[in-house]
Amino acid sequence: MVVPIIALFFGLISIAIAIRANASLRQQDRVPMQWGINGEVNWTAPRLICLSITPAITIGILILFCLAIRAVSLRCESGGIPKSVMG
Repeated sequence: MVVPIIALFFGLISIAIAIRANASLRQQDRVPMQWGINGEVNWTAPRLICLSITPAITIGILILFCLAIRAVSLRCESGGIPKSVMG
């Protein structure tokens, strides 16, 4: 039960950071995404899409971690994985 709470906490932090960044970049429609070796912008993305990618990836990875931990704990409880391996 602790892992989903921690995952929710970090997911909410990621969303809060994106909201704050959106507020500070409100005047820009597009945000630089990649710079070349000479320091010039190679390409840009729409601000809302750019700022939504990080929280979406963060939440997706945290969900996968929670599911993996749940699957391992269920296998351990059913005798599929020896408890000595799990600690």
